[in-house]
Amino acid sequence: MTEYNKISIDKAIKSDKTIGKKESKLIHALLRGRHEEYKIIRFRRNPTTGEISRRTIKTGMTEAQAKAHCSKEETHGLNWFDGFEKQ
Repeated sequence: MTEYNKISIDKAIKSDKTIGKKESKLIHALLRGRHEEYKIIRFRRNPTTGEISRRTIKTGMTEAQAKAHCSKEETHGLNWFDGFEKQ
């Protein structure tokens, strides 16, 4: 793989009008090798015993994708919720 060159990448990004600030930051993070992946974990509490169980339900997400998933109304309920952590 060729070495990361911020100036060359910035020029390429500026020439492509479809790339916004968020995409630009993600491109730079990926090229620097700092892209971290996150997984979604479903936490459940047994109402009888109080025991907490956890199960991975999705992997390979960015932090922004994981946060967006976990803030949806359908990702929590009585005795359960979805959370995320680094893989």
